[in-house]
Amino acid sequence: MDCNNFVATGLGNEPLRVQLTDIRGITVHDSIPSLADSGTSSAYIVPGNVQFHSHNDEGPGIHPIVNTFRTITLRSNANDKFVCADNAGNSPLFANRDVTSTWETFDLITLNGDNVALKSHANGQYVCA
Repeated sequence: MDCNNFVATGLGNEPLRVQLTDIRGITVHDSIPSLADSGTSSAYIVPGNVQFHSHNDEGPGIHPIVNTFRTITLRSNANDKFVCADNAGNSPLFANRDVTSTWETFDLITLNGDNVALKSHANGQYVCA
């Protein structure tokens, strides 16, 4: 089930640009503020298109979750693999997994309505670019 298409770009101190296509086919562009001041020295870059897949107690994608965050996995449109925060989140993100577990799971956190952040379950750190 293709819930949303996700494209992220941005390097260094630039904001992370996000492009989401919702279920109606409407494309929304937004920015995540720069995480350069968060004290992290890692830069996770996810090239290409990926998909959001919602998870809840009734299974993936069954009902929308109304929260300030939800647990998601990211699947690459390029190779149909799941994005992984390998090496306990100490390596760049790669889409190279066939199944999901902790290292392939992220929290999609609503920051202030239209802005979101991704937090890895592998190490509890925020994804930044």
